[in-house]
Amino acid sequence: MKKKGSALINVTIIMTLAFLLVAISVDRSLKSYRRIQENLDDIRAYYMAESLVYDLAGYVNESIDWPVLGDSGVLKMDAGASSTSNPDDIPVITDSRVESYKVRLVSDIVKTYEDNSTIELAYNMEANVVYAGRNYTVIMQLGTRYEKGPPIKYSSHYIRQRKAFRW
Repeated sequence: MKKKGSALINVTIIMTLAFLLVAISVDRSLKSYRRIQENLDDIRAYYMAESLVYDLAGYVNESIDWPVLGDSGVLKMDAGASSTSNPDDIPVITDSRVESYKVRLVSDIVKTYEDNSTIELAYNMEANVVYAGRNYTVIMQLGTRYEKGPPIKYSSHYIRQRKAFRW
């Protein structure tokens, strides 16, 4: 009888140790999964904010009133978009995990360079996205080049400065 009891105790101890090892492994896996998911949410929020800036830049490029820009070199423009006011050309984000978003022009559009064949403009934009509890703000200063000639045509753009903040 003592041998049966000691075998039962040994089996119980081995089963308990095996259960603890499995529990520790599952716990570590779940924590690792949560960290990876949070990193993915951060990345999604950042790139959504950045894509909103580019969407608004496209809207601005299509909407510039060249005669108003004229010789002063400054175009005052309010092209803000948010979940409540959205220009037709800026797509609405439909991801169910997006809690809110907005993008706006935060400076006037300023002519920074002009010669016989090229016009260059600069402007600042800000986009904010709250995605799955992750709040990202991207502020960019964009430069945009246009080819002169009837009509003036978009040529390219470049990032003059970029800042990203996670709240």
